[in-house]
Amino acid sequence: MVRAFRALALLLTVAVAAGCSVEDQAAPPLSGPSELALSLTVGASPDILAQDGASQSQVIVVARDAAGKPLPNVTLRLEITQGGLLVDFGTLSSKTVVTGSDGRASAAYTSPRAPAVTSDTGTVVTLLATPIGSNYANAVARSVDIRLVPTGVIVPPPDLSAGFDYTPTAPAELDTVVFSAAWCTTAVTTNCTSGSVSSWTWSFGDGGTATGQVVTHQFASGTYPVTLTVKDPAGRAVSTTRTITVSTGTKPTAVFVVSPASPVVNQTVFFNAAGSSAAGNRTLVDYQWNFGNGHSGRGVTTSHAFEVAGSYTVTLTVVDDAGRMATSTATVTVTVPK
Repeated sequence: MVRAFRALALLLTVAVAAGCSVEDQAAPPLSGPSELALSLTVGASPDILAQDGASQSQVIVVARDAAGKPLPNVTLRLEITQGGLLVDFGTLSSKTVVTGSDGRASAAYTSPRAPAVTSDTGTVVTLLATPIGSNYANAVARSVDIRLVPTGVIVPPPDLSAGFDYTPTAPAELDTVVFSAAWCTTAVTTNCTSGSVSSWTWSFGDGGTATGQVVTHQFASGTYPVTLTVKDPAGRAVSTTRTITVSTGTKPTAVFVVSPASPVVNQTVFFNAAGSSAAGNRTLVDYQWNFGNGHSGRGVTTSHAFEVAGSYTVTLTVVDDAGRMATSTATVTVTVPK
């Protein structure tokens, strides 16, 4: 009886299994590596390089899926950072690499050349490997560090400081601004120059440069970062930057007198602009006259004879050496002689 019951139960189990079978479903193919299914490791060999412009490190990126299997055909962007900034500090043999069937991709990094005399400040470059996908917001870069060691004469960091003054402190456009390296004293210990300085190099922020302890420069109106770089006899350098604001300046003043005040036809009329003036330390470089009848003149003083009676608007335009202009007008009434 027990045996018969067990046999019946076995038959029922087989029947249920036969009527409720579940087919195996193939996993959908991956359209590309996702951040959830992609594991990247980045390495560099060697990770310490001579900074000689020739030494190389092999950068290897390995891509694996969530199960740890190699992922082929993963496209990656390689970049260099130094001091937290993206910069070509050295070179990469390729900035775009693709993993092979073994999930590996590689490129060569070549170190930059260091100066013949330099300080070893522990320079480290960081190489980033970022997968290229369909949405950069999901991209996460992996990194590896490489230490660069100078190969020339290594000296201690420079015992230098760089600072400067300039006058006028509120310049206008095209004013001659005098820049001078300011030396530290017992009373002044900030924004000053100290140490054994062999050269001074200036960058004025508008494309202009100069060398020397005291230099001059003229600016257009605007705001400019002015940088002084000083070097010691070993070629070690330090820099400082100050911002200078240059105003548009004041326009000149244009005035003139007319003689005689009531001329007649064909009488010579004299015009004198000697009372005009430029602002500040500027000078007037041009005087332009328009007599209101199609004729013109130039110069501080000029003359003109009007051939037809009538009223004429005479205009004087003065120009200073900064290119700033000002105008003045007067009405000249010319009558017929009695």
